[in-house]
Amino acid sequence: MSTVTRQTTRWLTRILLTATFWTVSTVTQAEIGPAEKPDLKLGFIKLTDMAPLAIAWEQGFFLDEGLFVELEAQANWKVLLDRVITGELDGAHMLAGQPLGASIGYGTRADIITAFSMDLNGNGITVSNDVWDTMSQHIPDNADGRPEHPISASALRPVVEAARDRGERFRMGMVFPVSTHNYELRYWLAAGGLNPGYYAPQRGDTSGTLEADVHLSVTPPPQMPATMEAGTIQGYCVGEPWNQQAVFMGIGVPVITDYEIWPNNPEKVFGVTRQWAEDYRSGLQCLLPVSRHLPLSVRCHLVPHPDAPLGPDTRGQARRLVYGNRSPGLPGGHLRAGGPFTHCRRHLGGIGLPGFRDRKLPAPAPGRAD
Repeated sequence: MSTVTRQTTRWLTRILLTATFWTVSTVTQAEIGPAEKPDLKLGFIKLTDMAPLAIAWEQGFFLDEGLFVELEAQANWKVLLDRVITGELDGAHMLAGQPLGASIGYGTRADIITAFSMDLNGNGITVSNDVWDTMSQHIPDNADGRPEHPISASALRPVVEAARDRGERFRMGMVFPVSTHNYELRYWLAAGGLNPGYYAPQRGDTSGTLEADVHLSVTPPPQMPATMEAGTIQGYCVGEPWNQQAVFMGIGVPVITDYEIWPNNPEKVFGVTRQWAEDYRSGLQCLLPVSRHLPLSVRCHLVPHPDAPLGPDTRGQARRLVYGNRSPGLPGGHLRAGGPFTHCRRHLGGIGLPGFRDRKLPAPAPGRAD
């Protein structure tokens, strides 16, 4: 990775982490008492990284803190954020950029804060089978005949140029304007010589498609595979399990993970309004120990961890809890593949990222929210 890339990723990570964690520090200084509001409704989007909430609910970690929690799936990130703002949801699984975006007035203005990060990385970029058929001709092979990774977006240029020659737009989906998916997809495209488009709010244009070679649009995560299958988009950047779902449906190929683009980026956080945090200080602090029940490695792609409270087969147990019949529904068929991105690696002959899935990150320090 170049010096510029390392400096850029460190800077972006520092900005996001500072923005998301600094604002909650004054709220969490009071002593913990009984939760002022024990009955909570928490929102989430159907993604693998909602695992901390599902596991805490299934294992009774919320009950251990005197909280009676209802988990409710939301249609998309905008609906989720709006329902937190209006108070219909007490808190939610959020994109790391949503508290910052709302606080500066991007979209709906609101004072949103977060107490802990729910995961790092976990996204991938997937293209349709037709796109892959052309891309693969422009990707060098390793000595063993497998595609060389990381795959550059330069291999996508012939596809984009062919679409332009036909008078068509090449379209890809991302989940939200202030999502890391949007930033990662734009970075990958630009690094490969493709213009992902510009934003020009000073000119009243917030589409992000000015002068674009590749036109990006918002698509809710669970709808990504079907939208690509319909031909509305030719690829997308999304979190798991929706990259693997394209493989299982036989409609697409995951080409790169966000670990190869932005290692250890903050991906999802738990967000509440500042007013909620001030009104329910003890309630918020009762939620913090729930995050510490799950070592960081469990929250990062459900990898095994010998000290996890779920036992030695943490990965398997976590998958069964998250995708089981009693938990909020996600596609369960890919559980047999062994977890996030396993099937993607098999499909491409092995991404072989050191530490992307199997690294055991340290558990959070006692008494700290991470």
